[in-house]
Amino acid sequence: MKLVLASSPEGKKKITKKIIELVGKPAKDISICVISEAQSVKTGDRRWFINGLHKVSKTFGGDIGICNLLALSLNEIRDQLLKYDVIWCFGGNTDYLKFAFDKIGFSAILPQLLKKIIWVGSSAGSCVIGRRHSFTPIEYGITDYLGLVNFCIRPHIWGKYAQGKEKYKYENLLKESHKRAIYALSDKSAVIVDGEKIYLHGKKAQKIESGKITEMI
Repeated sequence: MKLVLASSPEGKKKITKKIIELVGKPAKDISICVISEAQSVKTGDRRWFINGLHKVSKTFGGDIGICNLLALSLNEIRDQLLKYDVIWCFGGNTDYLKFAFDKIGFSAILPQLLKKIIWVGSSAGSCVIGRRHSFTPIEYGITDYLGLVNFCIRPHIWGKYAQGKEKYKYENLLKESHKRAIYALSDKSAVIVDGEKIYLHGKKAQKIESGKITEMI
């Protein structure tokens, strides 16, 4: 399983270089399939999503598709995604994203797909892969995420999106880290999962365990 779990990987040079390395192809040949359900229940300006798609389009030269999970059967979803090198899951509402995954059965087939396809997560698209924070209000009846990795992602701790309600109190992360590891990410960093190897990549990020920082860049 190869995962790039980031706050905002689109257009970031270091993260792009790592994606290319994991895929094993030149950027001009890498194909991407986008999953965007998480943003469908958000309100307000969507330029962040449009700009993100534009950056992906400029960076990678292979086919770029959009998989509308709620419009297709599970077999159609599987067949479509297997044609691509990378699944790029954009951000938005993580609880709704997991709700949509569960509703169509995507949660059950994703582990098999990830044996063949690389997952790049952007914000909610990263959080959904791991575990859910216990201190966040429950939405859509979701009490945990996929748990394909046994840690939590907290995106946008540092960066232009770290404002308002997105600026979570650091003390909450320290408390939560007594239950499981938390990766606190800036907008220029990612957690890389490459088989058994898990490590931080990029700029300004921390791994927090048992109330202490155990890894940082």
